[in-house]
Amino acid sequence: MMEFVKAMLWAMAPLALLLPVAVAIEYASPHTRYALRDRLPGALYIVFVPALVTGLSWPLHRLWDQLGVPSVANIAAWPLLARFAVLLLLFDFLRYWEHRFEHRFWWPVHSVHHSPHELHAANAYSHPLLAVPELAIVALPFSLIETGNPYAQVAVWTFVAFQDLVIHSPLRIHAGRWRTLYIDSRYHRIHHSVEPRHWHHNFGFVFPFWDLLFGTAYPVDGTEWPETGVPGMAPPIAPRDFLAHPFREWVRRARLGRTRPRGDEPELQSFIASV
Repeated sequence: MMEFVKAMLWAMAPLALLLPVAVAIEYASPHTRYALRDRLPGALYIVFVPALVTGLSWPLHRLWDQLGVPSVANIAAWPLLARFAVLLLLFDFLRYWEHRFEHRFWWPVHSVHHSPHELHAANAYSHPLLAVPELAIVALPFSLIETGNPYAQVAVWTFVAFQDLVIHSPLRIHAGRWRTLYIDSRYHRIHHSVEPRHWHHNFGFVFPFWDLLFGTAYPVDGTEWPETGVPGMAPPIAPRDFLAHPFREWVRRARLGRTRPRGDEPELQSFIASV
């Protein structure tokens, strides 16, 4: 139990520190300005839920040891920088496919993340039920790699957590020509766009080559700054609406007898039909 608590604290601490840094960067180099109070609803999710999933990977690894489940790879003897590089690539690859899964099979939950019209660092949050695919697709495979200690995982999580905040920020600064190697906020904003030509592109978080390799890349020249949100869907405001949205959508689907939602509004119909 103490090992899990320590892993959680190691995973939560960077986010608690990095979110104010990301907001400060937004204020220093804003493409669009939003009030500070608009950033508060997502802060708890950002700090707690992703850290819960990542923090679980280390205790899970210890559990596999006790059950006699072998590791699929052992990199414990590698230098810390090498472990960091390999785990970062793996983490980004797994999150890319987790993201694809959420769009295809978990959309009533993931749509909460896409619903805000004001995209900024504190809106990098999503629904707590996203912990389910994050645990199954990211934390479980991660836990099957022997790293000797959790330091490399914590370093990867710190880097990715900050990246997650930055790519959702309305920043004037951007990667420019380096965008072919590293994802910036203009690349990811395309993914959140309300414009049909942008839908279901740019799923990556850190490296764009997963999108290029699997055919989901949309070329970004840095000049496009589309409006964001889900057409026909108002972003949940009250906590109860935020938490209840996926369940309401599942109930609505069941009543309509549809395996996938179509929506009552024409814009939402078009968007969901393309998921």
